[in-house]
Amino acid sequence: QALEKDRLEREEQERLWFERERKAQEETERRKREEEEKKTVKERDSVKSNEGDEGWEYVEEGPAEIIWQGNEIIVRKRRVKVPRAAHDVVSFGDDANRPTSNPLPPQSAVFAEHKNHVASHAISTVYDAIEQNPNFGTEQDKTHCPFHIKTGVCRFGVRCSRAHVYPEKSCTLLMKNMYNGPGLAWEHDEGLEYTDEEIAEHYREFYDDVHSEFLKFGELINFKVCRNASSHLRGNVYVHYQSLDSAVAAYNGMNGRFYAGKQITCEFVGVTRWKVAICGEYMKAHHRSCSRGTHCNFLHCFRNPRGEYEWVEWDAPPPRSWQAKMDKLFNLKRV
Repeated sequence: QALEKDRLEREEQERLWFERERKAQEETERRKREEEEKKTVKERDSVKSNEGDEGWEYVEEGPAEIIWQGNEIIVRKRRVKVPRAAHDVVSFGDDANRPTSNPLPPQSAVFAEHKNHVASHAISTVYDAIEQNPNFGTEQDKTHCPFHIKTGVCRFGVRCSRAHVYPEKSCTLLMKNMYNGPGLAWEHDEGLEYTDEEIAEHYREFYDDVHSEFLKFGELINFKVCRNASSHLRGNVYVHYQSLDSAVAAYNGMNGRFYAGKQITCEFVGVTRWKVAICGEYMKAHHRSCSRGTHCNFLHCFRNPRGEYEWVEWDAPPPRSWQAKMDKLFNLKRV
């Protein structure tokens, strides 16, 4: 009798276990059916909403949301309703600017004429963009990088999400990281190594040496050296010429030369409005400080010896004494 009782208990336990397993499987299948039905209804509603919203489409925006469900990982993104983009068919047969022959050799006169035409076409394209977009170069302009337009550089470099405009030719030259003397902003205090007088003396020697070399190619509007701590602005030298021919001559004469053991690399930038390029708070503080610190994305420049080119920071004309000096140096006769 004891054996028969044990056998019956085991059979009852097995029956209860199988019953629990059957109910669990039925519950799992029911949940799967409910999820599939919800998914089908959601897709149907989405299709209906898309059909009702002609001219609109849904795009994914923002960072992805990662959801863990057991051993399954679900990645979701927020969907935003935006106007449907017009997909125009590009007809290469009607494009007048498409290439029709092999490129010209770079040493030929025809290539030089073609290059000048391309440069003028690029400049006209920039002016067309300015006319079409009233917010060109501002924070409201979501296409072009405002800092690259104002300062000629961007802390994101090629990784920037906005477009950078690189002119073929310009009146302003940029030599990145050319100045490497004392006075540049470091993470640690420099006051223990150099006094303000020593920094001013080192910069005066650099200014007199480099400024005189660039002045040989033509009259200058501005000469500035950055002392920011950020790598894309640190030690940058900006030289703004009065004429485009002088800037091109300076580019051809200075690019590739060596100064203080470093090779000079020149590039053209479209910086012409220095009042918006230089940090206004830094200027009002008499070239001392800025609330953004040394990593400010606007220019923190050294003060030039004898106060030269300080009038450019306020978009003011040069003094008559400076104009007379330039007239005598370049034999100019102003009307």
